[in-house]
Amino acid sequence: MSTCLVCNDISDGLHFGIHACRACAAFFRRSTVTNRKYVCRFNNQCDIGKDVRCMCRACRMQKCIDRGMNPKNVQRHRDGIGSRTAKTTIKQETIEMTASPTADVVSIPPLDQIPIATTAMLGFRPTVPSYLLAPATEHLTIAHEYPTTSHLARVSSLAGAYPTLHELQPVPLGIPQTLQIAMPTPMIDRMVQGYEALKLARKGAPLPGDNVAQGLFDEGPKTLLLGDYDYWTAAMRVNVTLVPEMLNEYFGPFGTFTKDQKLIYFKNFLSTFLTADEAFGTSLAFPLKGDQRILISDRRYFRVDQMEQFYKCKSCPSDQKETAKLFQPLYASEISLLKEPMSEMIMSTAEYVALLGICLFGDCKEGASGDSMEKSESARQALYRELYTLCKARVGDELVCVRFGTLMNFVPTIMKIVSRFTESFGMVKLFNIFEIDVQVYNLDAI
Repeated sequence: MSTCLVCNDISDGLHFGIHACRACAAFFRRSTVTNRKYVCRFNNQCDIGKDVRCMCRACRMQKCIDRGMNPKNVQRHRDGIGSRTAKTTIKQETIEMTASPTADVVSIPPLDQIPIATTAMLGFRPTVPSYLLAPATEHLTIAHEYPTTSHLARVSSLAGAYPTLHELQPVPLGIPQTLQIAMPTPMIDRMVQGYEALKLARKGAPLPGDNVAQGLFDEGPKTLLLGDYDYWTAAMRVNVTLVPEMLNEYFGPFGTFTKDQKLIYFKNFLSTFLTADEAFGTSLAFPLKGDQRILISDRRYFRVDQMEQFYKCKSCPSDQKETAKLFQPLYASEISLLKEPMSEMIMSTAEYVALLGICLFGDCKEGASGDSMEKSESARQALYRELYTLCKARVGDELVCVRFGTLMNFVPTIMKIVSRFTESFGMVKLFNIFEIDVQVYNLDAI
């Protein structure tokens, strides 16, 4: 039996002049038809084999040519009826590539073929391969990227209670949008709507020392100020107030749970959300590698390399140096294991909220009923499929499994970091080092 001259896998026959497998033949044809130009990051010396043939497209394409594949043998226009000699311009081919596929043509493999992170991966930094990185200026035009410009459907008085999600809803302005890709991801669509509503409500929530009206309608803050632990705690309390409404209205079957079941799931999910959302927001505000800032709100941040300053507040009258020594490594891990990988892969909002849903409906919760567990399992399986579809739309067939696996590796990493934070806050409470809000990290009943 002959082997593929490019990757040494089993050959499927002659393709473009040489014996090659279907994967290499499809890669060569696609690259030739679309006139793609690849650049190797490692001096054009990458190994190409059946186990690593997707690692470097530049070296793979060069090996195809070196082994004898002839671009002239590629049929640029394959039509089952009529002549196959018709020529198509590059412009026409580009339109074919970027046109929106319908929901019917998106194929998703069985779940047992999708790589899922396991508990053995706890604490590992999600590795982001270089070929998954998109240019910073690239705009992903899919149905899950919502307009960033919005106005308030209804604004209650800024004084008094925090605004709810129903009081601060994002409303489309009718601005013409770029081409969107229609995909069968209804659950993630709905979750993104809820998360955008949460962000808008959170933006209008009063926090100590902030002028809420200033910057309420701005796309981003003009100037970010340093915040301390007291300000951070107030920001976390806003999340505790608003997150349940987001889950109840927008996150799949959560709204159908009984009250006691909602409480069980919310208590298990809250600290996960606070940690993940802090990292995701920071990845958008401070994307550069090595940046020591962590975003607290749209108006304030703190620095991991200046934690003593962060703990100089009314709630922390004890030794700020020792407190900083306890928590600085944890926040450093949040930056290196979560924030920076999120920035490197340019994680989209849709991908992020999908991970939130997977965490919410994840491992079996103590006290969860059989009905809620069954609904959670069904929701999680649906999210796996929808997230896989998102990845496929973003990076294509060849890299979809790699991006999906990279995203799934965030789940155990988030859980590990949350566990470490919970242990540290438990020590603070046990030794009464400083005043803490027990709601934030599940240290008491909510």
